[in-house]
Amino acid sequence: MSRRPLVDAGFLAALGVVGLLGFGPVFSGLSYLVAGVAGLLLGLLVALAAVRLRWGVLVTVAAGLVVYLLAAGPAALRETTTGGVVPGPATVRGVVDGSVHGWRDLLTTLPPAPASGHLLVIPYLCGFVCGLAGMLLAGRTRLPTLPLLAPGALLVASILFGTDAPASLLVQGVGFAALALAWAALRQRRRRPAAATVAGVAGGRRRVAGAAAMVVLAAGGGFAAALPADDDDRYVLREHVQPPLDLSEYPSPLAGLRRFEVADKDKVLFSVSGLPAGARVRLAVMDAYDGVVWSVAGGAGATTASGVFERVGTTIPSEATGAPATVQVTIRNLGGVWVPTVGALTGARFGGPRAAELAGSFRYNRSTGTGLAPAVLAAGDAYTLDVLVPAVPGEKDLAGRATMAVTLPDIAGDPEPVQTLAVEWATAATPMGRLNALLTRMHAGAYSDGTGAAGVPSRPGHGAGRLREFLAADQLVGDSEQYAATLALMLRRLGIPARVVLGVAPSQAWFARTGTGAGDVTGGMVSAWVEVAVDGLGWVPFDPTPPITNKPKPPKPEPNEDGDAKIVQPPTVALPAPDQAAPPDADDSGDDLPPPDRCAVCAVLLTIATYVGLPVLLFALVVGAIVGLKQRRRRRRRRAPTSSAQIANGWLELLDRLRDLGVPSPTGQTRRRAAQELAGAQALSVDGRAAATRLALVADAAVFGPGDPSPEAVTAYWSDVDESLRGLRRERRPHQRFLAMVNLATLWPGNRRRAA
Repeated sequence: MSRRPLVDAGFLAALGVVGLLGFGPVFSGLSYLVAGVAGLLLGLLVALAAVRLRWGVLVTVAAGLVVYLLAAGPAALRETTTGGVVPGPATVRGVVDGSVHGWRDLLTTLPPAPASGHLLVIPYLCGFVCGLAGMLLAGRTRLPTLPLLAPGALLVASILFGTDAPASLLVQGVGFAALALAWAALRQRRRRPAAATVAGVAGGRRRVAGAAAMVVLAAGGGFAAALPADDDDRYVLREHVQPPLDLSEYPSPLAGLRRFEVADKDKVLFSVSGLPAGARVRLAVMDAYDGVVWSVAGGAGATTASGVFERVGTTIPSEATGAPATVQVTIRNLGGVWVPTVGALTGARFGGPRAAELAGSFRYNRSTGTGLAPAVLAAGDAYTLDVLVPAVPGEKDLAGRATMAVTLPDIAGDPEPVQTLAVEWATAATPMGRLNALLTRMHAGAYSDGTGAAGVPSRPGHGAGRLREFLAADQLVGDSEQYAATLALMLRRLGIPARVVLGVAPSQAWFARTGTGAGDVTGGMVSAWVEVAVDGLGWVPFDPTPPITNKPKPPKPEPNEDGDAKIVQPPTVALPAPDQAAPPDADDSGDDLPPPDRCAVCAVLLTIATYVGLPVLLFALVVGAIVGLKQRRRRRRRRAPTSSAQIANGWLELLDRLRDLGVPSPTGQTRRRAAQELAGAQALSVDGRAAATRLALVADAAVFGPGDPSPEAVTAYWSDVDESLRGLRRERRPHQRFLAMVNLATLWPGNRRRAA
């Protein structure tokens, strides 16, 4: 075996490794590099076998797909294999999912991405395609720079799917340029005739000097690229892609607060351990109001909006400060999509029977510190959080502080009394003074969860009509839903950045009872509060809800006609508001079973079409392109300017179709000499040999005879060519005829030149 393919494979492997290093800032650890290098080497081996054994394109593609699928488990999806080697159904699903959806998931995952799962299929696939395509181009074309397209495409892909912080501009710039120039120079030297390789001393010096100048220029460009530059100068796709998560599918978390307070008051929602004293558990943060509900929604401030959720790995970068802690959470009866979190996350590890599913579904918002899992939480789900819990500032720390400049979505539809009463109640000159005035006014109100036990009903909800009723009463009466919603709206109308938080703020008695911060969280512990952006302190929580001991004042008795007081009996139970929204996981109390899924067959067919249709369509496009190129070549030959050229082209068409069928056809020889060699070909029948000799003689007579042949003679000649080929195809098996149809041997530029 010649050393040239091995040398080309070595250069291609080195360039591929340099290109794979661009994925370094995206993944944690070096598992991505192991998967990418494994794919690169496998692609090189398949291509070397294809070049050595002269496989056609169909055989090469089929062999590549088989090797790609069988080796994906040990290389990138070891957790889905048996013994780390034998692939299973989960491996095939992971390979298909990673190859089709992995690109989107990688762009929407907050770096560093987890070094496991279907995301590792991306570097594995890139390495495999680079090795296979690059080696095929190196072995089947003489152009010195054409094989550089494969590692160049890999380098560009790693940059586009990377981050603003490059892996190494020095290695990716200077290293890639030097290797590419050396490989191209070596392949260029192979093309020179033997006589031209013996040059004089002066010519050799000029070539050495020219090569050195090219390397110096490449090195200088690489060093210039390695100089510090602004992040805006580097184009990466993840900066222009929004995470594919539609929060409008989920109702406002605040609208379901009354269910926690009343229906699920004694139910254990989740269990927690390792919770630091004074820490709060967050469920959702809402910063958009539309006159109906406070909602989780993105806005112009993509870095501060509550709706920007990203995929994360086991490690989460964070700029927050605070006391480190490790918190374990086990879900009981919570359900829904909002994942309980604490502080600022620096890591998340999922356990339980659905660990892999939750890890792939979990999204995190770094601005609000909240998590979301579209897979929906279920009893038994468990996870561990590495968090930083910031200290809660006291009154002295807040005194005289200004607010922080942040961008929040606009609010709309709030009732008129919100702004008028905010200006009337908050008469202080400083933002913290206005906030304290509003808190004092609300703490003087009364608490009611709507059960009627306090003597005054309190409807749930926080739409414009409910808040207008809340503010128009002689006494403020409601629960944390109304108080938090009203305070946040008043602060926003006063120019103070505020947002509403739904979560759990355990009391000092709960911490004293649990001792170690480990215990059960019930629905009665869920509440809402307001966070304000304070300069130098970040988002600080404030509780506007009065203590539950603040009972509403009973209604004043109305005198009757006899002068006696008439006592108005309050209702025992208040009816829930018709507009109260329930979480997406709320269970129906009836015994009706859900309707059967009548589209199960449709779902199966859709899944098959998704995972099978794309490869089949791609295969059909490739086959159609090859057949179309051959038909285009035939039409051009048939429409030559002269009739003698048309007959000569008919002979060329015969030779090309014979090569496609596997018949060794001579190139670069006269027609008579080629016919003599075909007469001795064992792959042709007796009739086929006789037809080849006759067609060669007719073509010679047409080209070298007097005058041009008539159009009828041209048509008859092409008909004889087609009839000879049809007879030869009938002697072949169906799969041999299909392989001949998609054979690329006669489409390569070198083969066409030799045939001419």
